[in-house]
Amino acid sequence: MKKRAISPLIAAALLAVMVAAPAQSAAGGTTVTVFDPVGDTTKIGAPGTTPAFLDIIRVEVSKQSQSFEFSMTLAAPVPDQPVLPKQVKEFEWFWPIDTDPATFPFGFPRAPGLAFPPEFLLAVAWDGIDYSAFVIDRPPNLERWHARDHAGRHQCRATVTAVVDVTTLDDPASFGFSGYTRAWFGPRGTEGFAFADVVGNPGVFHPWP
Repeated sequence: MKKRAISPLIAAALLAVMVAAPAQSAAGGTTVTVFDPVGDTTKIGAPGTTPAFLDIIRVEVSKQSQSFEFSMTLAAPVPDQPVLPKQVKEFEWFWPIDTDPATFPFGFPRAPGLAFPPEFLLAVAWDGIDYSAFVIDRPPNLERWHARDHAGRHQCRATVTAVVDVTTLDDPASFGFSGYTRAWFGPRGTEGFAFADVVGNPGVFHPWP
């Protein structure tokens, strides 16, 4: 598997309650921000067990020079060592990235034969022992996939952030994105998961820039 650079970080951020249009930073980068209500998570275990650090309140995507930064602000800080509920094998904070709306790649990380839009998925995950970060590259063969796993530096605060080189995503001029949190009960490549939250509506991709 080919490897591409990814630097996962978790850092503090401000909270907000309005939708922001694309903005130009002082350094010339473009930032798009999407907001989500607090307290709208889906239960992933027994009643009341979905932790607030899986509750998304803001997702932001920005480009600076030769890198993209994806961030996800949460309703509570992510602990150094989150406790996984019974039967949950992994927590995941991830961004699906749709660089070609005309294609629907099959399979991984979902079950074989299932098609869904994003060409890339960028994620930070906690398996009960360690954090990891990875990019799942689903093109160019729409029936195959390439996962690139990378250990990363993590600081547990209120925002999960992942920075990737533009070439990791094939340097797109524009793309659609979203932000999800989920719990895995089974391995990747199956339907053994439950979404905890999504920014906006499920299946909707927000445009960047």
